[in-house]
Amino acid sequence: MRKVSADIFAAAGVRRAEDLLTNGDPEVGWRWLTAVAETAARRGDLHLAGQVFAFTSFWNLNIAHLLGPADWLELCLSATPKDLEARIAAAALPCLLQLPPGHVVTGNETGQLTADALAFFAAKTLTDYQGTEPAVTAEILEKARQTVSPEPPPEAKAAAPWLEPAVRQLSKIKNLLDEAGLKYADLGEGLNCVGVGLTWDKGGWAVVSMAAGGLEDAVTITVGVLKDVTQDRPTVLDACNATTRDNPTYPIFLHDAQQGWDVLVQQQFHVDLVLTNPDYFRGCLANLPRYAELRRPDLRKAGIEGLDYTWNDENLRRLLIRSTA
Repeated sequence: MRKVSADIFAAAGVRRAEDLLTNGDPEVGWRWLTAVAETAARRGDLHLAGQVFAFTSFWNLNIAHLLGPADWLELCLSATPKDLEARIAAAALPCLLQLPPGHVVTGNETGQLTADALAFFAAKTLTDYQGTEPAVTAEILEKARQTVSPEPPPEAKAAAPWLEPAVRQLSKIKNLLDEAGLKYADLGEGLNCVGVGLTWDKGGWAVVSMAAGGLEDAVTITVGVLKDVTQDRPTVLDACNATTRDNPTYPIFLHDAQQGWDVLVQQQFHVDLVLTNPDYFRGCLANLPRYAELRRPDLRKAGIEGLDYTWNDENLRRLLIRSTA
């Protein structure tokens, strides 16, 4: 973090970051990165504009809120001001939408951030922005709204060719849900999957997904146990392994993506088993969220901190993507 902060301030023309505390502009680092993103977008450097947004989002979500007063005095790089975050997102969104969905913008051995995932995050940043920054134009805001809630609805669009078998299989599951009187939200397409979200009450919901690429005969139920958990791999893995050992019917595991670590519980069945045993499938849909609710206190007692997975558009999309990746 020290090296990142020093490099940003050096590029912005500040050689001694501590000078910002007395007579400098503490936002100069973010202003410089905003200028980089906007210049990259104008010059058609799609990848660079996306990288600036990826860094900004990662810093805000995973680092800034952990910094105490002493850290800030050393780094001088707090969370991005909301107006500058919106300008960076506005510069990056059109660029990310022009890249292939699976294009890797940044990543390492723990995971990758792709253009489609970052475009969704950028769009959410803009639709959630409450300021009046003039650089966020009406055109960009409309593009953001379409990215978050595409029109026409996902079911009315032709699926990507590699997803067509998964879409056909999911339609059988939707028919089953309709016959059972279960309401669901169509989540559209992920990069390699399609799915729906079902909810029964505030704490009871799940994502049902079908993967592409030869895996279309399996239907997967996924429930989020905890979101953005403590990044202490031995502790998290020990707790997950112990829980799964005690009840292998409901496997609990760590999903360690770069944009956040989650603990999920998941079951997978052959689609023919589900279609010929609809009562069994409905029972699994109801039981899995209840089991996740029971295990959250146990995981926290084991020293794992994290947020509850609540029903909203962002979490539905996040869980759909993580259900098969």
